[in-house]
Amino acid sequence: MSATQKRPKKRLWQPKQIRAARSANLPLVDDRYKLSLMKKAAQAVLQTKPRRYLEDKTGRSGAWWQSVARGDFGRQCRPNIADFYVIRAIAGVVGDESQLDAELLTKLVRVMECVGALVAAVADLIASVRRKAK
Repeated sequence: MSATQKRPKKRLWQPKQIRAARSANLPLVDDRYKLSLMKKAAQAVLQTKPRRYLEDKTGRSGAWWQSVARGDFGRQCRPNIADFYVIRAIAGVVGDESQLDAELLTKLVRVMECVGALVAAVADLIASVRRKAK
């Protein structure tokens, strides 16, 4: 036997996952009107975009934003003033995108109608040329 005993290796602990940095000094939103605006904005964004979109843009989880959209402002979901302005800005951008999509869709329909009219006119022209050729 050897004179020195082997020490058991220290267990390496998994480091804590780093959370997104948030200032603890920001005031929480307590105004019911602002909370309702936040709820409507979150609902508008989640109707057109997936939860992952909000996760990427804000650093908050998608489940947190879903609880905001449901209006569950309890102990788990306490938005601060920065969250209020962020969700309002994102809702504005998403709303502009949907208006742009609607405008592009109406223009596309108009172009398709013109193409259809052009195809019908060419078909009439071909039919009249065939009649005259006989």
